[in-house]
Amino acid sequence: EHNGKTRFARAKTAADRLLSGLKQGDSMFLRFASGKRLEKYRALEDYGRLTSDRAYVIEEMVRARCTFARGNLAAQISESAEVLAEQDDPNRELYVVTDLQRTSLRGLSARLSRVKNRGVSVIFVDVSDPDFRNSAVTDVVVRSRTRAAGEPATVQAQVRNSSVGTAALEASLFLSGSQVGSQRLEIESGSSAAVSFSCHLGAAGAHHGRVEIGGDSMAFDNVRHFRTEVLSKVRVLLVSDGSARAGNRRPGSFFLLRALDPLEGRGLISPSTAFPTAAVGEQLDAYAAVVLSDLTRVPKDLGAALRKYVAGGGGLIVFPPASPDVKSYSEAFADPGDGTGPLLAAELGKPMSPPAGGGDMPIERF
Repeated sequence: EHNGKTRFARAKTAADRLLSGLKQGDSMFLRFASGKRLEKYRALEDYGRLTSDRAYVIEEMVRARCTFARGNLAAQISESAEVLAEQDDPNRELYVVTDLQRTSLRGLSARLSRVKNRGVSVIFVDVSDPDFRNSAVTDVVVRSRTRAAGEPATVQAQVRNSSVGTAALEASLFLSGSQVGSQRLEIESGSSAAVSFSCHLGAAGAHHGRVEIGGDSMAFDNVRHFRTEVLSKVRVLLVSDGSARAGNRRPGSFFLLRALDPLEGRGLISPSTAFPTAAVGEQLDAYAAVVLSDLTRVPKDLGAALRKYVAGGGGLIVFPPASPDVKSYSEAFADPGDGTGPLLAAELGKPMSPPAGGGDMPIERF
């Protein structure tokens, strides 16, 4: 449909004018591009046969409805031309009422070659809109380095111009019903163009939006909707004394921070750091996980706080140093005898020397 009227309705109007212009005694028949026979035709076995009953043919044309059946206009034209070629009347005319879509006429020239010299005139009646303009939003994708709340994102859309001439139009991005951006586009006939919008996807949760264009003859394909999920940032507390190790190597916490947050604040994981004494005063429930990195010893009050935190559903990850204070770890994480069990699944043992020829890092024995 475009400009408020379907092409099928235009075709029926044009066909009615053609039928009304026939003279008494003229013969005619009606075919549809889909080849679908109407029930009344099937009952009388008259589909595609010549008749002089003009009122009957007009009635069948008026009763016709547009369907989703695949049409083969070229085949119907060829078959109709062959029916007319068999007639003795010198005035044989085939009127093809069409919007002249090229795909529906593919292969027509080869088909009509069989009746080329048999005196059948084929007249095309164009029912397309001379001012027809149509562009469509064909694809929308949301891109971002992360899907974290508040982080920048890009909404990219593809717009295709199906009009005969160049299309000048405006594409707009809407998020949660509000317009957040627009761009002017000029697209050559039969071509597509990409349009990108920068935005922020606010709070965590589902976000709905659409990319919309306007100003053409067919409104139904001017908008494409999308939905994307924005995730909450995961807060992680990294507990470390920050001491450099033998050989002035950087502490493990240095590398853990960069592994957890490679995008420097723009990722899904938001790590914080604290010394062991400060971690005791932290509101641990605000973190999804606590990571102990290279702590030589675990203070008793920190062990008690971690036990309560894990019992409440928190996550605990332990990266012990090469030479830990095994006693402090055992006291912090061992079974306290109150029915809760040990905090870790195994006890920390003394370091073992690596096998001959294998690296210089001690191996912890559990």
